[in-house]
Amino acid sequence: MHGAQIESRSEAWPKVAIVVLNWNGWRDTVECLESLQKLSYPNYRVILVDNGSIDDSVNQILGWCAGKVVVRSKFFEYDPANKPVNWIEYDRLIAEMGGVPEEEEKVFRDLPPGRCLILIRNEDNLGFAEGNNVGIRYALANGYDYICLVNNDTVVSPDFLRFLVERADGDSSLGILGGKIYRYDEPSVLWYAGGVVSLFGRGPGYVIKRSETNEFSYVSFVSGCLMFLRAELLRNVGLLDSYFFFGAEDADICLRAIRSGFRIGIEPRAVIWHKVARTYDKYSQQHIYYVYRGKIAFTKKHLHFLVWWLWISFFVLYLLLVVPQRQFFRTKSLKVVANTITGGLKALRDGVKRSGKTNIWQGYGKI
Repeated sequence: MHGAQIESRSEAWPKVAIVVLNWNGWRDTVECLESLQKLSYPNYRVILVDNGSIDDSVNQILGWCAGKVVVRSKFFEYDPANKPVNWIEYDRLIAEMGGVPEEEEKVFRDLPPGRCLILIRNEDNLGFAEGNNVGIRYALANGYDYICLVNNDTVVSPDFLRFLVERADGDSSLGILGGKIYRYDEPSVLWYAGGVVSLFGRGPGYVIKRSETNEFSYVSFVSGCLMFLRAELLRNVGLLDSYFFFGAEDADICLRAIRSGFRIGIEPRAVIWHKVARTYDKYSQQHIYYVYRGKIAFTKKHLHFLVWWLWISFFVLYLLLVVPQRQFFRTKSLKVVANTITGGLKALRDGVKRSGKTNIWQGYGKI
């Protein structure tokens, strides 16, 4: 169905909130926002959450809204006709209460969805999970049918949202959907097309699959880079676990969804491009700390405590004996090795001390 056709009956289409989280990354964010303006789907609203940025992000994004910041991209042509973008700004408290719908009706009246923006400003960097949760709470308070999380360092294809909605509306058992994610710098190279939650595997609780198939498939893991969520699911299982900060929060909500009876799938026609690892230094001690802390917390949350303590024993051996050699081989940097050991041990300390019950044993760790 072409954009002009669905526009004529847009009110019949489910209401979708697209949540984009920005933290000191306005250049990436305005390119993402510009691509979202070109969506063929007619019933969506962009909720931009600024996560306590300390650069000039908000002013630059508002400059983009006014048409003063021109976006150059290899994926689309900048269109000045899509400006200005009308916006309403909320702090976290007002946003989570649902904002001011009456004011939104006046500010956004008669404008297409691409020229409307909800801007929510968090005072601090709440991390990926809780930062997105602020936007999700706003969307749930306003009765959105679906919430679509999109990383700010992505560019989306015009039809990606329409394909996701069509798939979800055709199968009420689907709680979470993902799509195909290609590399921004190598647009034909696939980065992600489905995954498997693995409590004993690599990474923060998941194993990524790469496949060029164009057939829909059920999976057990969807990356938080592009995560399409049914509002009913979020009301049933809760939001992203804010303790993870970043890393493992996506695997965690996928696992909770499956255990609550929802299914998870990949819609291959929904395509975006991702600037992989652009927003952080993956060898910094802080990044390593949060990645390991997320993995430790994830396994503690979903494994029986006896199994988890056995897992921790192997993790310590892996951290002290295997990881330093691997990091030095990759980087030839003793500083990276030191960051890895220090960050990992701090994560181990905090993960072990964290209170909270672990779930009962449920299978072999691969769902």
